Amino acid sequence: MKTLLPLVLACAAIAVRSRAADRTLTLSEQLGQEYGPELLVYGFSAPDRACAPDGVRLAGPDGPRPVQLTDVVYWSDKPEFVKTARLVFIADGLKPRATQVYTLTYGRKAVPRSESDLTVKTSGSAVEIITSRIGVRLPFGSGRLAQPAALGELPGPLAALRLRNGAWAGGSQLTGDGRADGWSSELLDAGPVVARVRTRYHLAGGATVSFTATLAAGDSAVHWEMEGSADHPGLGVTFRLPPVPGVKEAVLPHGYGQWARKDRTVTPSPGSEPFIHLVPDSSLPNCFPENACKIHLAAPDAAVSLQIRSHDPGRWVEPVAPFTYGGFQTWHADMIPASWENWRRLRMPVGYGGDGTVTLSASLAKGRRIWSVGAGDAVVGRRLDRIKEEVLDWPADPGRPHPRLFLSAEEVKAVWERAANDGELMKRLTAAEQRWAWNDVGAPAAIGLPQAPEALRTPQAKEKAVGLLREQVGLLGDFDVMRGANGVTGIYDALIDSGWLSVEDRALFRAQMAHLGYVLADPQCWSIERGYHSGNPNMSASYTLSLGLLACALADHPMAETWAQYAAGWMDKWLTDEVGPDGQWLPEGSHYTSIPIFHMTAFAAAARRAGFRDFTRDPRLHRLLLYYAKTQTPPDPRHGGFRATGAWGRGTSGDGMPAFAAAAWMLADSASELSRTLQWMWAEHGYPAAGADWMMGGYEPYVFDRNLPMAAPDWGTEVFSNMGVVCRSAFRTPHESYLIFLSHTDPLRNLDIWPPSVGSLPQWFGRGQPLSTCFNLDTGYAVRHELLQNGVRLARNWGAPEDSKAPFGHYVKTTPEAVSCQPNADYIRSSFVYTKVDDRDWFPNPPPPAYPRVAPAKEPKLEWTRQLLFVKDPDPAGPAYIVVRDTTRGGQPTAWQFWTLSEKIGAPAQTASLEAFLADQPGQKLAPARELPPGDRYTAIGQFGTDTDYFIVGPTETPRHTLRYGGTYGRVPEYQDLLHLQLPGDGTYFVVLFPRPRGEAAPTFTRLADGKGVRIEGPWGTDIVFLAPAPFEFAEGGTRFNGSVGLIQRRGQKVHFTLGAEGRVEDGGQSAERRGGRAQAPAPPGGTRAASAAVGSQAGKRQAKGV
Repeated sequence: MKTLLPLVLACAAIAVRSRAADRTLTLSEQLGQEYGPELLVYGFSAPDRACAPDGVRLAGPDGPRPVQLTDVVYWSDKPEFVKTARLVFIADGLKPRATQVYTLTYGRKAVPRSESDLTVKTSGSAVEIITSRIGVRLPFGSGRLAQPAALGELPGPLAALRLRNGAWAGGSQLTGDGRADGWSSELLDAGPVVARVRTRYHLAGGATVSFTATLAAGDSAVHWEMEGSADHPGLGVTFRLPPVPGVKEAVLPHGYGQWARKDRTVTPSPGSEPFIHLVPDSSLPNCFPENACKIHLAAPDAAVSLQIRSHDPGRWVEPVAPFTYGGFQTWHADMIPASWENWRRLRMPVGYGGDGTVTLSASLAKGRRIWSVGAGDAVVGRRLDRIKEEVLDWPADPGRPHPRLFLSAEEVKAVWERAANDGELMKRLTAAEQRWAWNDVGAPAAIGLPQAPEALRTPQAKEKAVGLLREQVGLLGDFDVMRGANGVTGIYDALIDSGWLSVEDRALFRAQMAHLGYVLADPQCWSIERGYHSGNPNMSASYTLSLGLLACALADHPMAETWAQYAAGWMDKWLTDEVGPDGQWLPEGSHYTSIPIFHMTAFAAAARRAGFRDFTRDPRLHRLLLYYAKTQTPPDPRHGGFRATGAWGRGTSGDGMPAFAAAAWMLADSASELSRTLQWMWAEHGYPAAGADWMMGGYEPYVFDRNLPMAAPDWGTEVFSNMGVVCRSAFRTPHESYLIFLSHTDPLRNLDIWPPSVGSLPQWFGRGQPLSTCFNLDTGYAVRHELLQNGVRLARNWGAPEDSKAPFGHYVKTTPEAVSCQPNADYIRSSFVYTKVDDRDWFPNPPPPAYPRVAPAKEPKLEWTRQLLFVKDPDPAGPAYIVVRDTTRGGQPTAWQFWTLSEKIGAPAQTASLEAFLADQPGQKLAPARELPPGDRYTAIGQFGTDTDYFIVGPTETPRHTLRYGGTYGRVPEYQDLLHLQLPGDGTYFVVLFPRPRGEAAPTFTRLADGKGVRIEGPWGTDIVFLAPAPFEFAEGGTRFNGSVGLIQRRGQKVHFTLGAEGRVEDGGQSAERRGGRAQAPAPPGGTRAASAAVGSQAGKRQAKGV
């Protein structure tokens, strides 16, 4: 009796729909792709006493087809009747949108099987599996050993391989100083569809290692799966593959991911070292040049070719633990290579011998490898077997038509109606030349087009919009999804229910969009838990939250909940573990923080609308958004007079930030006060219209709303726990000052602030103008070299042919020691201790000019403490300046550096006649070191009308030099002059950096207290600054000071005091005292107290109020 096959399927509608009905199996291609022969596997079950193991028949479009049951489970101990199994057959080539029908029957008696070119022969201790294109000889039998034997004495898993009709060649050898208790090799399947042999080794101690070789009928490649139950990385196996003589270049066909989009070549030099490593085909492993997921070698006459290829990256490496970075809980520089070890330890070195023999090796590390070795490209594919499990046709929710991602059709239409009376908005809605960066895929003008005025919905516009959608979803995820997936999600959401698509196209585009979801969720794309991630946290946020956004657009898809909750789980983790209590995005710097922020904002808005999870009320997200807003620069003349992103860490700077507009829109009803602040910041940025990667899917013009209410904040200095201090004065005035001090940075925890920058002052605005910036010529990579930083470093030479470019810098241990943020001055003290050399092979391009020749340090030993006082005037238009004292220890020569956005640096005698001094200004040219005249006063003539006076309290007897470096970065030229000081050993650099508008008279400076203080006098009044590492006493006239950090500001009849640490100060009959964190400023006898003695906060606290 013949009965119907019940197929065990994961879902009801799949990419290649498969169902058992009327004794048929129907394959319907839904993605618009063409397939050759494809190996397909289905779950199979049968009632008791209904199906014999050889009782299955399959008839295809062209007649009987070979079919096979594998991994059979029987109803009883006897191998009589099948209970469950896997049904295996090879489908004929399948055309786009075509359907194939197969008739399937089974019964209790064996039936003649349809033959194929697959033959299996066993003889003695070997089994040969052969097709018309390839043959493999494998061990057969078992070896039970009375005593453990050396691994090298056992037969290897491969006895020989034959490419096409060539000679048998090659073999394999177990390697390493290990022993085994025995081995076995059994034939699991003998055709007619597939033949499989599993060879298993029982290592001494109980571990096992297995090798399973599979060959499909008609195929040209043997598929291998290797699995170890325990970790034995010192043991291994080497496969010797048939020789391919005379190979000059091995071709490395491109794999998956943005870093593997082009074929490469490599020279397989004969020798003991591998010329490449076989790795899983996933985005991250593919980005390393020493890795490849496909390797093709061909003889010069093309008579012999060999291809090695990895498969199934999700099974190479198992997830270590949910929501971890390959098993690690937080980002940290040391965990990145450790996380990569999850897959790196499974790499398979590939070598090339002098006789053309190709070797493929693997350690016996715990885990799995899956690869194939073939005579050229495989003939029988396996992609369709994966795609058939995808749900690509599902019921649409009639209650939630598209667009639904951020706005409904009615809401989009309302924006168009508003634009009829808003010229600026109409301009943004019709800006058809905007493009998605990196993908070169046309404009998001299609977004909102179905709801646009009729005059814009021309046949040509509709055709272009639909063509763009067709192009993008038709890529099937084979593009830079990290940057482009959100844009594709947006255009799909905008057009899929537009009514402009045929029934066939709508079904096709839905299928292709769902397939993109499966691609984004596949470990081939990205898998943080497996270690398939870069060392850039923003990339993991981009990949993961792009999947979440797609899930929100496909909220009625059966997998949408799973995808969205995965993205939400990661966002929850990031907000918990990677956002500090002060809101700082802990692992990245000024530029790359914007990317997770924008992605989080987009996903939060869409997830709330889709009903998955509401992050819009989450205080952790609010703190992150506020933190980033607080770090933005003052209005910058280099960027149109708008605020912009700051400059610290890796990445660009000076960018307009549209994420503030997205967040203001998202929070308008859930956090209105924060929304108004962010709306103000967007306005201060000049209302940038969109980011580079269309993270809101192209809906930016529709959700960015200039009419939302805004409110200007009142911000001062802020302290951030793994960055440092952002000092501000005269906020929201034309005189705004802004200084970043990387005083709290752990360079192992913050992955963007690289070691040479720690302790530096990477950006400074003074009196309303940009004065200094870290270089951004290469978006903050090699230009973070220690030669180009503002801070203290070991002395070294650069400029002569023998001078080394290394080291890049030094890792440091950072110890914040004091923070006191007060109305008239901010005091910060931190110490930095060199721990190890940062030996990355990076050097600025163009190379810096020659530096002054010095006696270089002989050892990488340096401890230095930076004490910084950021002085703020009670009058916003008054002076705001820096006093810095750097104390060095370690016994090595050092250099002190500070760069200014200036035209030239000179001594007072040189700058007295400014026109003459600038007659030879280098402009946009580099200039080598020149020694400055001896002295303690120098002026940097600013590029924006504000000059900076240097007063060097100490050292007093060492040379001073300047040089010029720079280039043109992005929108602005970036040339700066260096003030270079030096010490032959331990000592102190004590420098005042005083900016002033060019028309303002230069101040006079006077050393006080044996170099522990300085008096500064100008038309605005007199300041006396005390800055020392330990308390001391000073008395002069009516001025008394006892402490280590103090400031006296005389302004007419008023005197303002600031104590940065415990101490007491008197001046002009008034006094102030600070004890144990409290400040006291008693009124003078018979007078009115005019002192502003603000108490400083303890280290790590944000701000303290004055008394």
